[in-house]
Amino acid sequence: MFWAVRNDDHAKALAAFGRIGAVSVSEPYAHFIVLHSKQALPPRQLVELALRLRLAWLQAVPFNQRATLLTTADRIALHDPAGCKPVGVLGDPDIVPNYPLPAQP
Repeated sequence: MFWAVRNDDHAKALAAFGRIGAVSVSEPYAHFIVLHSKQALPPRQLVELALRLRLAWLQAVPFNQRATLLTTADRIALHDPAGCKPVGVLGDPDIVPNYPLPAQP
């Protein structure tokens, strides 16, 4: 799921995602873009697809630094799984969705 604040970012993101044939695109609510793989994929291929989508997002909406953090995590997961390190408050990036992440307590 992606959320574009500005209308022009939303349009750019839709165009970028439209060029990736492996996903279907839906817009359940204003400025929200939900992507679904058109077929069931094994975990590695799903992460590869997620990386392609996040890179497309970053080309369309380059100011989104949180997406940069996620592309880095995807690349590490694909090429050096043992190198994956938790980030965020208490090592959980889901606790604080803000970027940059606050210092550890």
